[in-house]
Amino acid sequence: MSLLSLLLIAPLVGQPAVRPPDSQALDTIAALEDLRAGTAQLEAFTAPPHSPSVRARAFLALGRGEMDGDRLGETFAAGLQDRDTDVRVMVAFAIGELDDPRHEGLLVRQVRLDPERTVVREIWKSLGRMGGQAAMAAAATSPPWYRPWAVRAAGLIARRLKREPWKVKVIADALGSKEPPVLAAGLYAVSRGRFEGGPAAIYTSVIAALAHSDADVRLQASRALMGKRFADARLADITPALLGGRLSPHAIAWMLRGWRGAGTPAEWAPIINHLATTVRTSLNSPAYHVLVAALQARGQLPGSPLRQVLAAWRARPQGATHHPAHLRRLARLECLDRFHEGCLNSAEGVRLGAAAGKLGLVARLVTRKGASPAVKMAALTALSAAWKKGHKATLKSRAKLLRGALAGPDGPVAAVAADIVAKQQLSALTPDVVAAQRRFGSNVEVAADLVRAVHSLGDAAAKRSVLAWAAGQRDNSLRRLARELESPKVIHRAATAPSPLDLTAHRRARKSKVVGAWLHTDLGRVAIRFDTHLAPLTVANLVALARKGYYDGVKFHRVVPGFVVQAGDPRGDGWGGPGHTIRCENNPTPYRIGAVGMALAGKDTGGSQWFIALTPQPHLLGTYTVFGQVVKGMEVVRRLAQGDVIKTIEIVSSEGRWSP
Repeated sequence: MSLLSLLLIAPLVGQPAVRPPDSQALDTIAALEDLRAGTAQLEAFTAPPHSPSVRARAFLALGRGEMDGDRLGETFAAGLQDRDTDVRVMVAFAIGELDDPRHEGLLVRQVRLDPERTVVREIWKSLGRMGGQAAMAAAATSPPWYRPWAVRAAGLIARRLKREPWKVKVIADALGSKEPPVLAAGLYAVSRGRFEGGPAAIYTSVIAALAHSDADVRLQASRALMGKRFADARLADITPALLGGRLSPHAIAWMLRGWRGAGTPAEWAPIINHLATTVRTSLNSPAYHVLVAALQARGQLPGSPLRQVLAAWRARPQGATHHPAHLRRLARLECLDRFHEGCLNSAEGVRLGAAAGKLGLVARLVTRKGASPAVKMAALTALSAAWKKGHKATLKSRAKLLRGALAGPDGPVAAVAADIVAKQQLSALTPDVVAAQRRFGSNVEVAADLVRAVHSLGDAAAKRSVLAWAAGQRDNSLRRLARELESPKVIHRAATAPSPLDLTAHRRARKSKVVGAWLHTDLGRVAIRFDTHLAPLTVANLVALARKGYYDGVKFHRVVPGFVVQAGDPRGDGWGGPGHTIRCENNPTPYRIGAVGMALAGKDTGGSQWFIALTPQPHLLGTYTVFGQVVKGMEVVRRLAQGDVIKTIEIVSSEGRWSP
């Protein structure tokens, strides 16, 4: 920290004779968090006579500000004994953010003693993020009243410890529970499992849960069946649930995502036939997502009834057929049903072409002048998979294609090429990667990927050069990357501030009268309420961009049924941003349906991209900043598909009309 910063902080965070007002204390805490320093100063705000709101905010800053965990044990232990429930909740969350196993014991002890359910729930969330064997043992002996939270945490811990969830007794017991919350928690734990080959008894329990009376149990069962976790999984076993009408479209789409290549044409035919009829009247319904997921999973199906449905849509009157959203959906469905060369104008079409064995066509896309960056990146990714398998026809031109991509005008394309060079250890192309890093250094995300690639290639001189460059950059995420690559086993708790101490910015953000926004799309409008208390800088960043018209005409470039819809990238391929980054403001707000979060490429890399959760996503807690919640129009969000457009984002202040 510079001497100037210390002088600025000292008058504000010394031991004042009179306790400062909450507003001044909160501004100072936020500014210290920006500096990623000042552990002692922040600790001074964690105890009386400061108010509960100040104490809670100070603990939050200690946890998410990457402070030195070595000396915080006693401070957090005292915080867990605070009289105020909200303070203890924030302490529990903050310990999870530190991700320091030395503090696991604090949480395990407190989870048995704290009388407040809100605190216990937050402790289990944190143990799910950072707990180990001690937390797993505590979950096994958890009393009934907090068993669901303990089981969910056990599922996350099992994933981190690389243990099959069905071999963890507390999870196996939960799968046989008659209590819906416990059963749902057990199914969620299975859905987070990494490994295949689950036993038949567990598989039978999961299949039975698809017909459960509780909606959350059905949702978690559909998640547990995604992928090939069970050796005995059969498409015929889930068909009744697919056709029965009790599962939501997004739950079905989530389940179908993992069935690629599974099932016979005879098994898929009734499913495709049923789903095709659902889009006869509306291509904008959530059922469209189910049909897409099914087509992606089953591959080619001779004599598909979908063709008659698509032909009927194409024959509709001009006004009914040529809505832009309809045209996009029709083109996508036709390519999924039967690949043709016209499909190669999209990233998904490129993937379909590669799957159909058209690698020669795919390779030519990398150098085609009219091809979009998204198509070129998809082509490189598809070719990389072929190269790993030793595909002879494309291996001959590999170096030429990669060198051309690295020398091209688009930074993200160069970053994808550099990643392939690094993964395949093509050291002869190191100078080309270094040259790309120099050309695209002003693009933070691209530069970070290029630095990683150079570091992986093993050229000592090149490695020293790019690390020195990254360490000297103004952007905090690049400086962090340089430290992590230089000393990967060291936990850095003293990152340099992304900006100088600025109390004015925090006062402006905290006192903002903005309460939310209307998201106007070509399918309807959505009301989002902002959390200006726990994520003021994130909200202020989006508000500033929206008022400039940054989001006008921007597409939803990523839609994953059952997971999220994502927007905020003017490029439309996930690589665009505003040219600056903001720090994360992780907080205890859960990722429930409709939660609005900040998209990242690593810690403190937020810019303009954000997402809306389509289903609860507990594993995102503490990693991605939650800064808002959909309060009206979730039915519009569920119908959004890739390519749908944001007309504008209308910011709503407390003085304006706000009637969600």
